[in-house]
Amino acid sequence: MTAPAALLESIQASATGLTLAELLAQHPDLARRSVQRWISQWISEGEITASGEGRARRYAVLAQSATTSAVPPTDRFPSHIPLSEDSRDILAYVDQPLQARKPVGYQRDFLDAYQPGVNGYLSESLRLQPLGGQHLFAPGHGGADRAGSGGTWQGGDRDADDPEPQDRH
Repeated sequence: MTAPAALLESIQASATGLTLAELLAQHPDLARRSVQRWISQWISEGEITASGEGRARRYAVLAQSATTSAVPPTDRFPSHIPLSEDSRDILAYVDQPLQARKPVGYQRDFLDAYQPGVNGYLSESLRLQPLGGQHLFAPGHGGADRAGSGGTWQGGDRDADDPEPQDRH
């Protein structure tokens, strides 16, 4: 039996689910990061569910009622597309039923203060990170000089040499 199969069998055999520490104790030959990766994959594929947070997080097989409210297999992200570990974690969270997700709030004043084309949601350091060989926003183009937004979009429907974005209206 392969290591992932033995790990999944341990989870399936537990009536109340197992924590990561319990799984690692049962399978000391497995690397923690590998176990976390397999668990994340199984959650995104709907084979197991996670409940709780931090060290108390437990992994168990899906109950029948949870299976019916989970994302249908046809709506799941294709497994053949490679994703980063963070992306898989986000996808596993989004694929959970709404009742299983932790409710979050938002800062209303932050949203109300946003003005499209004038300021941005992303900080300047995030806007300046390279994306596919070019910066998401380039300082000194368009809105950065006029409105202090730190840059304007440098992508899809405009040439990098154009001084202004094309009007889409």
